[in-house]
Amino acid sequence: GFKLKHLNTLKRIQKKFKNKEKITVLFFVSRISCFIWENLYKLFKQNPIFDVKVCVVPFSYIGKEEMIKYSLTAYNQLKEQGYDVIKAYNETTDVYLDVKKELKPDIIFHNKSWWKHLPKEYHLANFPESLNYLIEYGISGAKNPDGHFNLDSHWLCDTYFLPSKEHLNMAHEISKIKGKNCIFLGYPKLDIFFDKNYQPKDVWKKQDKPKKRIIWAPHWLYDAAALYSTSTFAEIYDFMFELADKYKDEIQFAFKPHPMLYIALQGRPVNGKKWSRKQIDEYYNKWATLENCQFENGMFEDLFLTSDAMIFDSISFMAEYMVTGKPSL
Repeated sequence: GFKLKHLNTLKRIQKKFKNKEKITVLFFVSRISCFIWENLYKLFKQNPIFDVKVCVVPFSYIGKEEMIKYSLTAYNQLKEQGYDVIKAYNETTDVYLDVKKELKPDIIFHNKSWWKHLPKEYHLANFPESLNYLIEYGISGAKNPDGHFNLDSHWLCDTYFLPSKEHLNMAHEISKIKGKNCIFLGYPKLDIFFDKNYQPKDVWKKQDKPKKRIIWAPHWLYDAAALYSTSTFAEIYDFMFELADKYKDEIQFAFKPHPMLYIALQGRPVNGKKWSRKQIDEYYNKWATLENCQFENGMFEDLFLTSDAMIFDSISFMAEYMVTGKPSL
């Protein structure tokens, strides 16, 4: 039934196009660090037949307090950059926007396939009257059949755009629908790194003399037996402060944790000990206030391009930092 409605949707949009009626295009985003739509947005915006907006949808998986924080950050930063942006959640009235009813989107670009991340009202499956295109916000360096090819979003979207030919081969091999809706596109998040005209802003804290700039980007799955179990946060969270102090005259560090680390620390122990909310805030604040350190939770492109190296265990950064040509651990 979902696919049949989509055929009718396609015919309706084609009719609007022929009649030179405005076609409404929405780009969904929930966190500013997942904003991958810059070039696509500009391409659609240049064509007057499209009514284009960025819609900040609530990242509900991490709880309302953090959801509001990320929603406001994304909305404010995109607004400042000149995007036509709206919020799907109003933190003042506690009202969730009925996107289908109020905006009537013809085309929606999604970048989250995990059903737990968003309220069901903003999930891809809720929009059978729209054309739904999926480009994941991250790039996986692992062969994960369920997580990256066999969620309902992967099957229901009109087109699933993949970041590499290797991913396309994997889709044909392990997708339950054999990747029949998949197309190799490339990875829009990397466009800026290949733009020779782009001049990154210096986002690092001023120092009394030039120092090496190292990013530390720990993942939140620091005690998980499932998935990739790659995070080393529990082993080195204190050691990183020792490094920062030992090399304070030579190195400055940027602490860029996975956005869900803050919530994970509230719900699971570190090496068998539960942290209080006060301890978590003190830990984050220490990174923000040390003279040769800083806390980063926004867009990462300028941070990457103005750094010297990175220590990390977030899987997307394997590709996203590699293209800078700088060393990583």
